[in-house]
Amino acid sequence: MPSTRARDSELVAIRAACHYAYLLRGFAEAKRQRIDVPLPLRTQLSPRELDELSKAALSCRRLKRHFSRKERTVIKTSLGRLSPWRAWSASYRCVPIGLLLWALNVPKHTAAWHNLEHNAIDCITPEQAREIGWDRLWADRVLRPQSELRRQTKIAEIYAWRTRVHGLTHTIALRRPSGHLGSVPTPPALVLAVERRSADAVRSGLAKARGGEIVFGRTTLLSFLESSQPLAHAEYVFYELLRTARWIQNPQTSYERTRTTTPLGFDLDPRYFASLTFIRTSFDPPNRHWAANY
Repeated sequence: MPSTRARDSELVAIRAACHYAYLLRGFAEAKRQRIDVPLPLRTQLSPRELDELSKAALSCRRLKRHFSRKERTVIKTSLGRLSPWRAWSASYRCVPIGLLLWALNVPKHTAAWHNLEHNAIDCITPEQAREIGWDRLWADRVLRPQSELRRQTKIAEIYAWRTRVHGLTHTIALRRPSGHLGSVPTPPALVLAVERRSADAVRSGLAKARGGEIVFGRTTLLSFLESSQPLAHAEYVFYELLRTARWIQNPQTSYERTRTTTPLGFDLDPRYFASLTFIRTSFDPPNRHWAANY
């Protein structure tokens, strides 16, 4: 019977493979519909071949029980039927995949998983993944120590929280000078809590700052967010990143049910990202989600 550490390592490798299959489905759609994505995939495979490779992961005995409902739905969708939003957001799975591969000590991810110049699409090509097979992809890797994983989770939390605050304040400032977007009030308590956590992270050496802003790769987090159009894409990136980071702490639990709470305790629910960042025009959040916290 495998040890707990060996089982955890295998589960993290499986989650990386599930993320990668989802990533490939997004790239297949982007290539089919000629959608420009921020981190293009280096491959000679056609959209049909990428789609078939992604769908093959769903029937892989090693992986099939570990996909989330959303991942299964997206991967099963016929080629040409995914929305540009879904194709674009799937391409950003390289960031949480980078964290998973860093945790598994995969080469090219041993220095900094949060450097966008070193991500999953540089580590392995779809052709290589097809040759290796979903049943063996990253199966021989061993997890880093828990202390290192906890440190990276704290960094992921800072990225996710600052991104959420930026999304709220940016949208509110543009849409409603009064400080309200529909029934969603400006969250000053959240802003203050995140700023304190960020300052603590910089003082402790957990994160780096440049010009008063948290560093992300070779740029700052703020620069990355301002270059992401629409902003909801970046929010989705860091939502999935935070879920992945927290799940790594206890990989024998459900990935889909892993919480993404902020310092104030409410969840960073991606169902509302589009409404808060110009994808949709109407927004009617349930009172239990926002009003109880402000």
